[in-house]
Formats: sequence, C-alpha cells, structure tokens
Amino acid sequence: MSAINRCPRNDVKSGSVGSAMTAYEPDWTVLPSELGAPPRAVAGLIALANDSGIEDDFRAWLDGSGIKIATTRVFTPAVSNISDFQALEGKLGDATVLLMPQSDLDWVAFGCTSATVAMGVAATHKAIQKGRPGVGISDPISATLAALDYLRCRRIALITPYRPAINVAVEKFLLEAGIKLVAKGCFPLDTDRERSRLTSDTIIKIIEDFVDGLSVDGIFIACTALQTVAVVDELERRTGKPVVTSNQALAWHTVKACGVKFPFSEGKGFLFSRS
Repeated sequence: MSAINRCPRNDVKSGSVGSAMTAYEPDWTVLPSELGAPPRAVAGLIALANDSGIEDDFRAWLDGSGIKIATTRVFTPAVSNISDFQALEGKLGDATVLLMPQSDLDWVAFGCTSATVAMGVAATHKAIQKGRPGVGISDPISATLAALDYLRCRRIALITPYRPAINVAVEKFLLEAGIKLVAKGCFPLDTDRERSRLTSDTIIKIIEDFVDGLSVDGIFIACTALQTVAVVDELERRTGKPVVTSNQALAWHTVKACGVKFPFSEGKGFLFSRS
C-alpha cells in the first residue's frame, strides 16, 4: 500500500495569507497520485453551435485510436446559408483559442463540410491558424477528397442533407476537384438538428435504392451532422461499393495526421480497414 503523508500544519497566523503559507491547508492529507500514460495524440474539434450530431459520431469513428478529443463550438444560426458560413472566417480564430489553450494540441479538425466549401479550404485553415499558429488542420471536404483518392473513387454518387444553394456549392467544389458525379441525391433538411435525427435505417435503405444499377466507384455522404458510424459497413455490404462520409473522412484524416496506426478498424468500412 502506498504511503500517505500528513500535510504539515502551516504556522501562518489566523486570517493571514501570503508567501509564508505552506502548499497545503492545515490538517490535509497528501494522497498518492499515480498518473496513466498520456494520450497518443490530442485533437481539437471545432463544431458548429447547433450541430448535435458531430461529437458523438466523430468520437465513435475515433473510438479505440487513443486520440483524446477536445471540443469547442462556433456560432452559426440554426438555419444557415452560404453567407452565414462565409461569416465564420472571422470567428474561427477565437473558437480555436479555446481548444486546450495551455496544453499541447497535435491537430485541429473543423467540423463542417458546407462551411469549408463556402469559405474555401485555404481561408478556413488560415482562419483557424490565427487562433493556433502552425497547427495542422483537417476539414471534411479535403479529408473526403483524400479518402476518395485513397480508395480510387473518381465516379461517385453524392448524397447530401442540404437545400439547393448548398448542394450547388458542394457539387461545384467536387467537380472542380476532378470528381465525376454520376448521380446526386439529397434529403432536403433545413437544420443540423433535423439532420442528426435522420435514422440509420432510412439512410441505408434510401441510398441502397438510389444507387442500385449505377456505375459508380463509390458513394459520398456529406455533412458532419449526419451520424453515420452505424451506416457505412452495412451500406457497403449491400451495395458492394466503398462509402465515405464527412465524419468518417475527418476522423480517418486526423488519425493519419497524428501518426496513429489503425488497429481499431473493425466495423468502420473500407476506408479504415484498408488503411
């Protein structure tokens, strides 16, 4: 059994404080402290204020990786448009400052696909680095492009839960990146709160039917509000095609950037199992 040391009484007169006071209050007992190993890495997650889906899903994708996640949020309206997302450029630095400000931070993951598209990847990363100069950054759309390239998926079916203006912006971004959109489908939902409640059964069944008979290399399901950790494996089994989702790609890219191996890939789809 570890020894327990009694704290010394301090001899400061009653009611006085200052440099003469010992490190502990009188009659406190020093208890032995044994610290576990530090995390393999620490990643900061910047989530939108009204996104109730990303934290659970992102943590589930990283479960078993040994990466510790610190989260902060940045304000956007419940129903956001392109201009709302563009306005985030002036807010991301302040949000990033709140991510473990007095501790080491290995990486930052920004949790919004459509906002990254609206601001542009370079502007998004620059805004984040104002709050944490030199930090490495992942965003969902860049991570998705890296994942699609890794899986050799150039001809895809695109699925979103967005309204027209954001759909068009995401479509344009992917086309300019050289991705061929064989088919495009959307669940027309207005808020992240609604998107986070889209059921796994709905996602699987509707997308399975949507891609049936299509000649595609893979499927991309956009939006970090969608909770997809319970969807990817089953949808890949039914369609025979690789499936990439925003949170899955964001987590995968974060793992690779932090130099963590992939011994925790079971049930996380082709992307994790082939890494």
